[in-house]
Amino acid sequence: HVLRWSKHARVRSVPLDTPAGMLAAVAAYVERRPVDLVLPIDERMIVMAGEVADQLERLAPLAPGPDPDLCRRVDDKWSFHELMSDAGLTVPRTALPTSDPHSLTRELVASGSALLLKPTMVAGGEGIRQFERPDDLLEALDGLPPSTREGFIVQEFIPGEDVSCNILAVDGEIVAHTVSRKALDQAREFRSGGLGLEFIRDEAASTLARRFAEVSRWTGVANLNLRIDARTGQPILIEVNPRYWQTVLGSLAMGTNFPDLQCRLAFGQPPVPSESRVGFYLDVPTLLVSPPNMVALLRRDPGFLRYIDRRIVLADPRVEIGLLLRTPKRTIAKVVSLTRQSLRRALGGRGRSKRG
Repeated sequence: HVLRWSKHARVRSVPLDTPAGMLAAVAAYVERRPVDLVLPIDERMIVMAGEVADQLERLAPLAPGPDPDLCRRVDDKWSFHELMSDAGLTVPRTALPTSDPHSLTRELVASGSALLLKPTMVAGGEGIRQFERPDDLLEALDGLPPSTREGFIVQEFIPGEDVSCNILAVDGEIVAHTVSRKALDQAREFRSGGLGLEFIRDEAASTLARRFAEVSRWTGVANLNLRIDARTGQPILIEVNPRYWQTVLGSLAMGTNFPDLQCRLAFGQPPVPSESRVGFYLDVPTLLVSPPNMVALLRRDPGFLRYIDRRIVLADPRVEIGLLLRTPKRTIAKVVSLTRQSLRRALGGRGRSKRG
């Protein structure tokens, strides 16, 4: 993990495959040195910590998090759709293919929208396919065994702009949140993230986030993926990642320190009230490994360097170096991938195979 590069971290890797394994690992660690707080940051660790929360809290304070069953439901795209639909939140029309995908997707096909085929339990936009022609989607579904179809959903494609809303909540009440959109998208289609983020204020998106927290009685952090529908201008809740997000440093650069606030809650301290600033945040490692990205930014705004939060980079620069040098193979692959994407955009998309 890149945190091993940080001057603030002491990293010890242990296998944590079960809640009992997590409990044993924390107990063994506490015997050697005091632990101030247990702070799970990804879905699997959050679920496991929740399942043994009572035992963990006898060893060390545990950061507040969601109910494990709720976390699983939110993480599964189909059960999440059912949960939000039942609560009356605005979500895309979605179907679950079973033995007869034609009948279950008929309403979606009749809508005339492009359709998406999504794995239910894969994050980061991996495995999503878009189909402009319903027949192509149905052909793809026919090629899947019935047992495999259960791992996918069919969802209408919402034309518009992606917006992320990051929250920290307690018992359904949001303590802190930020709203952002991609500032210069160098990521592939359906992939979250990008070269940089623009943090904005969007009351409609914030209201939808508050509704999610209220109806789910959410506790802990979450990353909400929204889509601003180009047809109506209103936000639609696409999915929720019940964990920390990769661009958490962007929120920090804007003045909202989510991990610090969550730790304060664990210790019974009131969160420090703060209003997140608006502005741009650039991902320094992505910028450095791709000269085409830097050229694109120079053309758009020659003063782009002012958007880099130097306090974060200089406070712990070894983490940024670690992101670049995790493995030479991964860094080279990233350079090649980003350069190809930039060249394709420069050529107007020529040479790119059609998805779906």
